[in-house]
Amino acid sequence: MLAQSVLFLKYNAEENYTNSAELRGSITELLRRSVNEFANIHGAFVVFEPDALDGEDGNYADAAYVGANATGRFSPYWYRGDSGEAEQRIISEAKIGDKASNAWYTCSLNGRESCVQDPVFSTDNGQKVLLSSITIPLIVKGKAVGVMGIDVKLDSLQSVINTVDENLFNASGKVSLVSQNGTVVAWDQASDRVGSTVMPGDGLPATLTDWLRQGTQVVGWSQDQSWLTALTIRLNWVRQPGVWLFNYRLKKCWWKQRPWIMRFKNSEMNLLLFS
Repeated sequence: MLAQSVLFLKYNAEENYTNSAELRGSITELLRRSVNEFANIHGAFVVFEPDALDGEDGNYADAAYVGANATGRFSPYWYRGDSGEAEQRIISEAKIGDKASNAWYTCSLNGRESCVQDPVFSTDNGQKVLLSSITIPLIVKGKAVGVMGIDVKLDSLQSVINTVDENLFNASGKVSLVSQNGTVVAWDQASDRVGSTVMPGDGLPATLTDWLRQGTQVVGWSQDQSWLTALTIRLNWVRQPGVWLFNYRLKKCWWKQRPWIMRFKNSEMNLLLFS
């Protein structure tokens, strides 16, 4: 929705010969309000390719008041600061062009598809929070001319994971959510591990890395036949990374007491869950 709003503002400005400063200010205000009005959004940014917004980058060198960086390129980033209010930071050309860490820009720009970035920690309203960036290409006449992105706070997923275990499994299971790069996003067994990398001693399946890489649905028993494990979440609407792992583990005795929840056919197990 935000990406469509940005493109509408650009289109409307072109159709009505709107002043470029007004156009830039309108998009900047849209980002600022989004951060202030939505508690789950930590930050929002828009970066256009050089001169792709209004063809007037040369007139706005270092004009931070309209979201421009040193070259005049439109690249504002609004985020929730320690005060709790949205603050602006301008994304530099160096950051945009850093090939080692600019997947937040190039993934959607080059692939012309939405992308979800691996979680990272940041500070929101003075508190440390885990974030994931969702980026969307800005496409005009079939060409990606920029990228719009939001940094989403993931802390609410911890309570979701706890609720899943309580409502589906009467708190008898072990439920976790792990990103494509092995970062713990939420875990009902150890909330203090959120943001850290999965380790061999965590008790999660040893084949977890392979499952994430393959992105296939997995349902099966542990090696000692005591735990049932099932996962994954494939984010089909994004380009890359496209798989996060939702892992729940339940003791065999729990299933034996509830045989109506499982059925077996041709030696394949289909797991049926009822909320």
